[in-house]
Amino acid sequence: MQKRSINGSAPIVAFVMRTDHFIAALATVIVSSMLFSLMPALAQACDEIDTLVTTTPAPPPDVNRWRRNIEKLQLAVPAEVDVVLIGDSLADAWDSKMWLPVRVVNLGVAGDGTQHVLWRLASASLSELKTREVLIILGTNNLSAGDQPCAIISGLIKIIIRVHAIWPSAQIGFLEIPPRG
Repeated sequence: MQKRSINGSAPIVAFVMRTDHFIAALATVIVSSMLFSLMPALAQACDEIDTLVTTTPAPPPDVNRWRRNIEKLQLAVPAEVDVVLIGDSLADAWDSKMWLPVRVVNLGVAGDGTQHVLWRLASASLSELKTREVLIILGTNNLSAGDQPCAIISGLIKIIIRVHAIWPSAQIGFLEIPPRG
């Protein structure tokens, strides 16, 4: 675990997954570089409506994503794991078996945006899930939906705050949103 401080702010924690598999390299979270890459969006003024779209919890827009969410919750809770993956298809596509011997619960749901993850994080049963680390892989669907970068960041910040409320002792990591197009 590495702790870094940017301009005297609270330390930002980056962590590396504890496994020999190649996938562990992909899960290395470099939070400080993410923040620097997002600085232009942070400086941009964000319209209130744009921010409401990405920060207001919203249920999935289709029945398949509702079912996927319910199935994942039923498999995950209650459990004690090393890592919880939260996000969209970029998280959903990672098979938990690829992480062995690390115990992973994958709560990623393909197609989700920040507003959908916020809705899923409102589930009371999540508090029954115990974890040491949470990895968030999210935001690409908000980009394709035309959401403003500053609004996406607002949604991600709200998710991080909610994740910390659910699992206050867990380390939280974020994988930078990959380019689209």
